[in-house]
Amino acid sequence: MGRPVITTDAPGCRETVVDGENGFLVPVRDVDALAERMIRFIEQPGLIDSMGRRCRRLAEERFDVRRISAQILEILGIAPVPTSAEPCGAGVMPCGRGWARRRPALGPMGGRGSRVGRGGS
Repeated sequence: MGRPVITTDAPGCRETVVDGENGFLVPVRDVDALAERMIRFIEQPGLIDSMGRRCRRLAEERFDVRRISAQILEILGIAPVPTSAEPCGAGVMPCGRGWARRRPALGPMGGRGSRVGRGGS
């Protein structure tokens, strides 16, 4: 389930909202417009669910880490080519030498982190 968004019509904020579809954009520093949109959710609670679903879908389409990572790798000219017809299965991420499983790694201070493995293990 997603959550609808009420945000200001300002750079960085407006990219996440299609006004009236998955939330509302309000003018910067316009308290009355903000209050009106909040009241609309109170008076029409069905909007919360429908806009929330659209918000989740939009976030998955525009901001999915796998999609963004693949686009960055492609722009850098190091887009991976799978080493077989099928990637390694669930939990795989591209790396410079094909596809590799994501493996937990210890960070420099011993904390848990993640990194992309090198090779096909």
